[in-house]
Amino acid sequence: MNFYYEIKLNFSDNELYKFYEWSENDKLDLIKKIPVIKVKTALLKDIYNNNFEISEELFNYISGKTIVKDNLNIENACIFCDTKNCIAIEFDKNRKSIARSALLLEDENNICEVSFSIKMKDIEIKKLDKLNYSNEFRQETKIKNVITKEILELYKNKDKNKLEYLYYEWFNEKETNLDIILKKMMQDIKEELKNIHCEIYKIIKMSYKYSV
Repeated sequence: MNFYYEIKLNFSDNELYKFYEWSENDKLDLIKKIPVIKVKTALLKDIYNNNFEISEELFNYISGKTIVKDNLNIENACIFCDTKNCIAIEFDKNRKSIARSALLLEDENNICEVSFSIKMKDIEIKKLDKLNYSNEFRQETKIKNVITKEILELYKNKDKNKLEYLYYEWFNEKETNLDIILKKMMQDIKEELKNIHCEIYKIIKMSYKYSV
């Protein structure tokens, strides 16, 4: 069995965050040792794009082999790689993928380099459902979510003054009809992130004493 040592992983069950989007608030797992499995590129693509189930044989092969800091186990995990890309996957006791992590650039390069000398493992997976990753950067999603939450709350509370103010800052025109304000804002926030969205986000943050 092949292992990689001393690596930080950022497991998530909803998204696959590239290393440059990792946040200081993320709970990183400090891995002391984790199995590395070399697979065909086509299979790695399926692993990347789907929740899936592995065979009992592969599950038994990796089970209990990952060691995290302080000798605690992430019971069932491994890194899948071809010679170009890597992804870390965690499995539950039913052999189903439950979380995934991208790698830091240095670790990914190291594993890809070593993988040329690793024997390909012939495995099959059972695809369960396709993953729909966000096309937006993490910060873009945060900005849009904060704005959306704020305008819906203001509309719910009939906060006419603040909605009119945000609308004017947003579109540089006056509007008093709250339904029109809400509709136009909600339509615009669904589009690609613009500079004005960032400005509205800043205005919302400044309107509270705490950080949004």
